[in-house]
Amino acid sequence: MSAPAAEMVVTEDLTRTFGAGHTATRALRGVSFTVPAASLVALRGRSGSGKTTLLNIVGGLDRPDSGRVVVAGQDVTAMSGRERMRLRRTSVAFIFQSFGLIPILSAAENVGVPLRIAGVDPREREERVRLMLDIVGLSDHGRQRPGELSGGQQQRVAIARALAGAPTCCWPTSPPASSTPRRPSRSCACSGWSSPPRASRSWSPPTTPVSSAWPTPSWSSKTARSPRPDDGELTARPGGRRRPG
Repeated sequence: MSAPAAEMVVTEDLTRTFGAGHTATRALRGVSFTVPAASLVALRGRSGSGKTTLLNIVGGLDRPDSGRVVVAGQDVTAMSGRERMRLRRTSVAFIFQSFGLIPILSAAENVGVPLRIAGVDPREREERVRLMLDIVGLSDHGRQRPGELSGGQQQRVAIARALAGAPTCCWPTSPPASSTPRRPSRSCACSGWSSPPRASRSWSPPTTPVSSAWPTPSWSSKTARSPRPDDGELTARPGGRRRPG
């Protein structure tokens, strides 16, 4: 079964428990929701409410104990580890709270890492890297290593790296440009609703559906939907589906 074209993400009755016995933590308890294509969605909730667990499962970094996930028509829960790795390489991008930049590489080299892995032509790769750094306002910092950049600049490098490959969807685990509030629109200039061709002579910046998880309301007013995980359940659902009963 494939997800309908209008739905970028479909989850059905997801459960995830860590540990066993009296120390077990039920991170997800029968979570079902849909995220339509062309959506900007924020998962809001306190620490430990299941936000990151949910995004890890939807993005193929983790498996649920039960339930089903479909992303862009692909059944993620039916995939092998290698298939999920391919999904993350081509279709799903993460922007981690710790950024995950490689310290010995320059900002430009960090942005180009996933393009090298994907086998993008060197000339096109260089073009994409230059364009993405320009979009996030770091054209003059491409040769600097992460340790020579501020925290906000490192975050923007991570955003550029995540979106350089034109993923189908993107999962930031903290608010984009949270440390640079004066630049929210610039840092998210490439967050939109449809991806360009992956290989083109004159490459254009990606416009990618975004879903994010963070505990504060600072960015939720900019989103179309803001579901709130609470003890592994959603108190409001993107896509309007009801809690399974």
